[in-house]
Amino acid sequence: MQFKVIDSKMKEIYFNPTKVEDKVETVEFNNTFWNTMNVMAYQNIAIQQVKFA
Repeated sequence: MQFKVIDSKMKEIYFNPTKVEDKVETVEFNNTFWNTMNVMAYQNIAIQQVKFA
């Protein structure tokens, strides 16, 4: 049990812990997202190098 003070009144907060499981779709999306970000970063670095060459 946790307590949180709101407007000088004591409130009780109850929660049931649950196990968080990664779904296959979420993992695939994360991989795709970070792969895309890496590609964009490499392209940006290449463009910067061309500008300063």
